[in-house]
Amino acid sequence: MREINILKSMLDLMLKRVLNLCIQYDVMMNLQSKLKLCMSQRYQSIILKEVGLSGKTKPDCVEKGLKSRVKFYGNQASTRLLGPEVVFRGVLVSTLECLDCHHSSQRTEPFLDLSLPVTADKPQSPLLK
Repeated sequence: MREINILKSMLDLMLKRVLNLCIQYDVMMNLQSKLKLCMSQRYQSIILKEVGLSGKTKPDCVEKGLKSRVKFYGNQASTRLLGPEVVFRGVLVSTLECLDCHHSSQRTEPFLDLSLPVTADKPQSPLLK
């Protein structure tokens, strides 16, 4: 009976962790889409300003050559500046500390993805750890 209770508590804990991860992922994706929209609007206004237009300019009133230049610049901005690298890029900070003199040093490493170890061990209840 005790083993069943331990297994139930382990299952509850795992379900809570999975739910928490799902919520965090949803929040992250929502923030990512808002960030992309904000950056896209910012670059759009900069591009329009550089070619002498404003956000209120009607596309029908813009000369064909200028319109294609604006589209080209917009595509370049979205490809180079709004790609997944901008959102998922980060910096990993490694800190080393000497156990004898307690001197510490830091090293930073940029990354586009972060590998995390997945253990093959069976999960244990916090009660058993």
